[in-house]
Amino acid sequence: MSFRSSRSTAVALVTLATFIDIVAYSVCVPVLPDLGRRFGASSAVIGLLFASFGATLLVVAIPMGAMSDRVGRKWPLVGGMLALAGATTIFAGANSLPWLFAARLVQGAADGVTWAVGFALVADLYGPEDRGRVMGYVMSGTSVAVVFGPSLGGWLYEAGGIWLPFAALAIVSLLCAGGFLVIRP
Repeated sequence: MSFRSSRSTAVALVTLATFIDIVAYSVCVPVLPDLGRRFGASSAVIGLLFASFGATLLVVAIPMGAMSDRVGRKWPLVGGMLALAGATTIFAGANSLPWLFAARLVQGAADGVTWAVGFALVADLYGPEDRGRVMGYVMSGTSVAVVFGPSLGGWLYEAGGIWLPFAALAIVSLLCAGGFLVIRP
């Protein structure tokens, strides 16, 4: 079996994608309140900024699973990672509150695609006897991201300003999109 059609490669990419998603989400924890205040946002507006991610994720994830059943898993996963790269790029260049909301909405949509379709791909590749174990691997990658994401985001923010954590995430997202582009799930 080749690297491009390996189940392990697909699982590694799904794990990387969910890891990047959670790091991108976590980077926002130390960055968005400061950035929002710079743009004149109240605590309530910053709360809405965080909530907008979940609302978009919910709206996108539900139909995305069914859509990927029709069109396949590869292109939605590529698109989800490209959208995440776009969201992080918007974050890096945001100069007003509406741009932060746009970035957060795109980020939520990207995560809705990546998670729904990524787990569908894992379910496609593994039978009931292995599926839970493999999904556990994917989820362990997200747990690592939850642990390190806020610290990494804060450190990169201090080291290079607003653009550095989001530019780094955009680059990694593009690399992951490239990985999904070359596999044959």
